[in-house]
Amino acid sequence: MEPDEKSRALRAYEQNLARIYELVFPFFNDDNMTRIWLRTPNPMLGDICPRDMVRMGGYGRLLRFATHAIEEGRPGRPVEVREGTDGS
Repeated sequence: MEPDEKSRALRAYEQNLARIYELVFPFFNDDNMTRIWLRTPNPMLGDICPRDMVRMGGYGRLLRFATHAIEEGRPGRPVEVREGTDGS
């Protein structure tokens, strides 16, 4: 990967992670809890932490998961997220 490509990829990762943070923060209403959620493997995401999901190109899938979970208001309730429908 060329240096410019690396820079763009890093910026995209940072922007997508920031968008997820901004989406999830109001649910927890706590910076520390939001950061913990981003770093904790989630069984509803295949035991991948949200931060790594964004890094691996799963931003679209994570966005749908988080949006649906917040709309439901029940973070412990399983939400079906299909593999291969990333949308990003």
